[in-house]
Amino acid sequence: TQSRSSAASDVYKRQVHHHVAGAITTVGNILAKLQRFGEAQACFEEAVQRAPPDVHAHALNGLGQLLEKQGRLNEALGAYDKAVSAKELSEPDSVSLAITLTNLGVVWKKKRQFAKARACHERALDIATKRGDSAVVAQCRHNLATLCAAQGLHAEAASFNHAGIEVLSSLGAGASDTDVALAYSQRYAAFHNRGDGHCAQALDCLEKAFTAVQRSAPMSLLAARIWELIAVALRAADSAHA
Repeated sequence: TQSRSSAASDVYKRQVHHHVAGAITTVGNILAKLQRFGEAQACFEEAVQRAPPDVHAHALNGLGQLLEKQGRLNEALGAYDKAVSAKELSEPDSVSLAITLTNLGVVWKKKRQFAKARACHERALDIATKRGDSAVVAQCRHNLATLCAAQGLHAEAASFNHAGIEVLSSLGAGASDTDVALAYSQRYAAFHNRGDGHCAQALDCLEKAFTAVQRSAPMSLLAARIWELIAVALRAADSAHA
């Protein structure tokens, strides 16, 4: 009976720590959005100290995002790396682990450690594919496309973007129009950087991007940027036919 009481007490304490750490992490996220970075960091660090492994990883991920926003990339890498290790223990092969891996990959890309970035994004894509999470699969493909473009691998970037667009299209009403527009814009950038001979494909992508963004954010900076890209593509097409 005493052992059962002790076990029940341990479970109760763990639940208390879980909820307290989760609440502190939520406060940290709110403070980060308000750009009260010092207070947000204190919250995340306190949550890390209090939390069991599953919430521990969420707090570390929040801390990594905060540090990344401030340009403190080495510290962000440390936080994300610990978050990945915690997720591997508490939620192996989960979508949450895939998202944390994408965050880690983005920072490696910013540090121009492309091989490490690619390893993170490919592992995240593999997990998301196995879990059947189409939205995360599309995001992983987008991340791989931008990574390839940063290395000048424009044909491969276009291929990843094409695959990501197909996934987003399959989501139908579940896909954000802005995400679709961004994907088409990125695909256009890949075609554009590959050089001459892709004017028709570039314009097709931009027209679809513009249609998508008109539904969700017609007066946005993205819409204005797509207009600019259409003008550039039309000028390139005119020059090609001159």
